[in-house]
Amino acid sequence: MKLLIAFLALIICCSAQTGAYKQLTAAQIKASAPTQALVQAALKQIVALGQAKHQFKNYQFAVTKINSVYQQVVSGGSNYKIDVNYTNSAKEAVRANFTGFYNTTSKATKISPLSYKVQYPATTTPAKPGKPTNTTKPTTPANPPKTSVNVTELQTNKLLKSLFDFGFSTAVQNSIAAGTIPKGTYTVTKVNSISKQAVKNGALYTFNCLAKNATGNVVALAFIVRNQVDAYSAKVQPAPAA
Repeated sequence: MKLLIAFLALIICCSAQTGAYKQLTAAQIKASAPTQALVQAALKQIVALGQAKHQFKNYQFAVTKINSVYQQVVSGGSNYKIDVNYTNSAKEAVRANFTGFYNTTSKATKISPLSYKVQYPATTTPAKPGKPTNTTKPTTPANPPKTSVNVTELQTNKLLKSLFDFGFSTAVQNSIAAGTIPKGTYTVTKVNSISKQAVKNGALYTFNCLAKNATGNVVALAFIVRNQVDAYSAKVQPAPAA
């Protein structure tokens, strides 16, 4: 079994002075692996917080614009001040500001502090002359309980099997595109668990499974399916000890 080890190219602005922040140009931001790593690390935190607060309709976010990046070279790496916009497929926009540290030796990232604002698609009422348009915000949905589903139902329940196949395919494709798992064709080796959560007009199914590609890379996948994949995560499993 092969264990994937990813290497990121490290690019540091040589003209930056220790102790002082220097703003990076658009070209430097694009070429900066530490910046890209910190932007993705911050997004993971936002998604986790958003899930806990039920803030978003789905969690398939992408970076829409990095507004500014300031770098400060310090011992062991660099500090960054970053202002970035993210948007998901439900057109919910997030603008985040945070300070991050990138360790040049371990390639580790640390985000602290992080703040963000969510802009939902505006729902407006007719404006009266001379008065601003009112904007309504979505209410926070209740958190219905989850129930466990026996994984053997995948063999007899055609709807459940269809939702699983769709979610698995989408999670794999998006994870490969994001670079979190190796490229290749994956087959399911084990379905660990399935849970169901009732929601308005249907239910959310959370699947957890293991999959393997032709070169022996094993990945753990978790995805939520309703009529579409609402969220996904994937990571390479460490090789078992000999």
